[in-house]
Amino acid sequence: MRAALPLLLILLPTPSCDSGRGGGGASDTDTWLPGWDTRGVEDAPVDTTTDLGTLPDAGDIPGDGSLDLTPPEEIMADGAGNPDSPGPGTPDSVYDLQDSDSSRTCTGEAFVNLGPVSFTDVVVTTPPMAISNGKYRGYHVQEKGEGPWSGVLVLWSSETTPPSLKPGDVLDVTGEWLEFYCLSEVVVTSWTLKAEGYAALHAEPVDPAVLVGGHPDGEQWEGVLVSVSGVTVETVDEFGNLVLAGSGLVVDNEFVPDFKVQAGSPFSSITGVVYYSFDTFKLLPRSLDDLLK
Repeated sequence: MRAALPLLLILLPTPSCDSGRGGGGASDTDTWLPGWDTRGVEDAPVDTTTDLGTLPDAGDIPGDGSLDLTPPEEIMADGAGNPDSPGPGTPDSVYDLQDSDSSRTCTGEAFVNLGPVSFTDVVVTTPPMAISNGKYRGYHVQEKGEGPWSGVLVLWSSETTPPSLKPGDVLDVTGEWLEFYCLSEVVVTSWTLKAEGYAALHAEPVDPAVLVGGHPDGEQWEGVLVSVSGVTVETVDEFGNLVLAGSGLVVDNEFVPDFKVQAGSPFSSITGVVYYSFDTFKLLPRSLDDLLK
């Protein structure tokens, strides 16, 4: 979903911070629920319908860290008039969404609504993220079939009591597909908890170099659980994110505020979900268990 991409990305926290919306250190992110085991979901199955309500205009982009990139109301319409809108009922899988022309050849516009989508039996892969100063709660979900193009970020509005989910929960999801500066996301309108404790997903082995510098093979891994092997930390930036030697891949501390790692530390592997912000991909480990010496 890359083309000419602007410097600003989805859910910008503070201009001084490394990550985009929801990512990049304690200084710019307040993770909605700490850890892995917080949840408040009632007994399955749960069927919840979300009313998106009236969403404010995005407004001018300030430079003081108060940026709120909530989709404008007209963007949250049904995609009518958008030539790229796939129409009601499609795509019906994360693969179809991510491997579409609309996603892969994104123009970099701030908000593009590509219409309704629905997924069946997708698996939650991350703890929650606080999005747009807490206006949304976000989770990454992935198809059970794994592989390229299988993951995406899904969001619930905080106006409607978002769910408390955890990795391994299995969902059916319906929502509106948005491209925000070429990051794919789905704003959920209805969902059903189908099962809990699904543990069969495997991290896809990826060369860290493909996630850096606009590599043509990087896009397919957005939102997917991957691992990089035989890596060494070159530096730890001012926000606590790790920068890997050789590739320059950023390992973002969205879910792990303190990696307790020093420059020069080697790892046999680092696992995480691939996120996109500020024109670059980043790896988001879900806990310290994802960093193996």
